[in-house]
Amino acid sequence: MEAVAIAAREASRLAAAAPLEARNKALSVAAGLLGGTSDEGKARAAVLEANAVDVDAARAADLPVPLQKRLGLASKADGLVRGLKDLEAQPDPLGKLLMKRRLGKAGPMLRRVTCPIGVLLIVFESRPDAVIQIASLCIKSGNAVILKGGKEAQSSNRALVDLVLAPALAAAGLPAACVQLVEGREEVSGLLSQDEHIDLVIPRGSAALVRHVKASTRIPVMGHSDGLCAAYLHEDAGAVGTAADAGAAAAGAAAMSPGVAAARIVLDSKTQYPAACNAVETVLISEADLANEDAGAAGVVMASLLAAGVRMQCDAATGAMARRCAAALDRSRAGDSAASADAAADRWAAAALASVVGADAAAAGATTAGGSFGSLVLEATDASWDTEFLAYEVAIKTVPSLKDAAMHVGKHGSGHTEVIVTADRDGAGVAFQSSVGSSSVFVNMSTRFADGFRYGFGAEVGISTARLHARGPVGLEGLTTYKYLAEGAAGPGSYVAQFEGGGAAAVDSTIEWAHEDA
Repeated sequence: MEAVAIAAREASRLAAAAPLEARNKALSVAAGLLGGTSDEGKARAAVLEANAVDVDAARAADLPVPLQKRLGLASKADGLVRGLKDLEAQPDPLGKLLMKRRLGKAGPMLRRVTCPIGVLLIVFESRPDAVIQIASLCIKSGNAVILKGGKEAQSSNRALVDLVLAPALAAAGLPAACVQLVEGREEVSGLLSQDEHIDLVIPRGSAALVRHVKASTRIPVMGHSDGLCAAYLHEDAGAVGTAADAGAAAAGAAAMSPGVAAARIVLDSKTQYPAACNAVETVLISEADLANEDAGAAGVVMASLLAAGVRMQCDAATGAMARRCAAALDRSRAGDSAASADAAADRWAAAALASVVGADAAAAGATTAGGSFGSLVLEATDASWDTEFLAYEVAIKTVPSLKDAAMHVGKHGSGHTEVIVTADRDGAGVAFQSSVGSSSVFVNMSTRFADGFRYGFGAEVGISTARLHARGPVGLEGLTTYKYLAEGAAGPGSYVAQFEGGGAAAVDSTIEWAHEDA
């Protein structure tokens, strides 16, 4: 593996010096090959054929459905092509002037400018589309990358590197070693010892993977780990979007029924793509909101999750309300129009079905529930709060206060993304954002927004939950560092003796910060 690392180091030097035109040409050629607009579509067809082998093998092995969905490329290929074109259109991340300072009134000008990190080792699981996303970012940012994907996507990964990325690099005059693919755990173990040649390791996957990598190398690690995102329903969550919500009224939004806005936020966070790391896995509910059956959000939120077919691992308090919601949904599905003894639960179910879930999702939820929606209500265990389900399942817990919600997130969360649902944006909203140390903290919006594309950053190599270097979605900017450049005075140059003793040669204390090309 030393030879692989050395080849990457040599390639990284050439990539760092390559002009933007060459790096962009590699992206353009890759887009043409993957998009089927060049080579008569042969590369695209071969890639999708290789991907079908992986998908079929996953089905035959009865791998979890979320994993099977992550493996598929057919529905993602066009999106990857658009991502390559968008990345090509972005400005050069290298050579940007960050700061300049005159070293003495007549001395040289010192500049801080962006540059590549160097050689990256990126270990990821299951998703072959990550090959294109990661490699394209590394090419654009002048880095060399060594990729290790999951064994489930081995055929797809190899096809993408050999049939798309390698020809693209060759067409642009860039070294093939700018993007290398290794397979097998032994290769990764060998690479983790190459701290002289590899500058950064980015593991994308489970917490166990990230822990293993950190414990096995002296190379700096920027971890992309579990999501374990949480949504907290504050005591006034039911008022969001209603006539009582001053923010909604000021925006001219149509008033909703209590709990509907909160339910839409939570449902989107959980079900829009449950296999994603930014999907909600835990819903924390204020005890005050749970007790407010007339205007709280808890009932509508739980009825909506159940109606959509989401299994809920509940603590005792939320479990009691969830079973009431399930019974109301069963009555609604049976067409029982007679007044029940639980008018509140019937109201929650009606609001969920009419304003949140939609007919198609409700029909699918009923199928999942089988004989009764009550089958979706489960008892939580201690492990529930630390589980990334990546499926139609969520843990639900009551908390006494915002402070307790923040403490729960600090203890059980991964530092990825959290959201508070509250009508008090400037009070509770700001307090939650200040108290929670995750890389993204939202007020009244889906956790699914925590994504490089939705942030306007373009593609990402992952979402970092670390506190140093890059946090949140890591795109081009996160794959650069900086260096200092300066040139001596014309003619005799500059030397330290000119600056000793102060006076006219003293360092100018003025610093100019800028964001422009050096």
